Amino acid sequence: QEHPENGGKHVLQKSDMNQMRSRAGAMRLSNIRRLSCATNVSEVMASAKNIYCVGRNYVAHAHELGNEVPKEEPVLFLKANSSLRAVEDEGSTLFSDEVHHELEVVVQIKHHVAKQTSLQTPEQRWELISGIGLGLDLTRRDKQKALKDKGLPWTLSKSFAGAGIIGPMCDPTEIKLPFPYSELEFSLTVNGQTRQSATLGQMIFPIPFLIDFLLSYQDLDAGDLIFTGTPEGVGPMSAGDEFVLRWENGLDGQFTGIL
Repeated sequence: QEHPENGGKHVLQKSDMNQMRSRAGAMRLSNIRRLSCATNVSEVMASAKNIYCVGRNYVAHAHELGNEVPKEEPVLFLKANSSLRAVEDEGSTLFSDEVHHELEVVVQIKHHVAKQTSLQTPEQRWELISGIGLGLDLTRRDKQKALKDKGLPWTLSKSFAGAGIIGPMCDPTEIKLPFPYSELEFSLTVNGQTRQSATLGQMIFPIPFLIDFLLSYQDLDAGDLIFTGTPEGVGPMSAGDEFVLRWENGLDGQFTGIL
């Protein structure tokens, strides 16, 4: 559907999302060769310019923190690129009394895309992505609560040294579209205990929609990262905890780090 108020660009609607899932549903991940995630994380971090993060993008997670579930548009916040760390970079995270893990799928933008660029299909949005991987959006929950209680921005609870952990990425250009992205399952274990797991299909706002939404406000630059939101199961972590980010199907990767 095209909207004059958006310069005539095609805006991704719920019907588009359902159509995308229907087309992808004809393919099963069990019939697709698992794609290896081997992109050098240091290159991803060096090329990162803007870091967009999505809040409350899974219904159960919004409920577990007692937050309202967004319906019309996603909740967005930013991290500084200096807050990034690779999975293997042990001991580089700033701690406070209560640091929580938030498992996320992270995507990187391939090249500059101008504001309100006309993208007609969900597949065209996927083609803007140079990498898809897993990461942790670490949150100083005590700091976040204190700032929110005062009605203040909570940037310092989300953007601090080591707050954005990312693992190696897969190159989606090797994936033949349509691909059942909604079936991709991922998980986080901490000290051998599974803490979070989900599929992309559980997102309130799928990745193509997020790209479209961001482009309605500004350009996207080469290297921009999007942390796409966390599923339920967030909880505390301590210095020295071992964590594992894992793709359970479709993509091939298991990445171990020490907080």
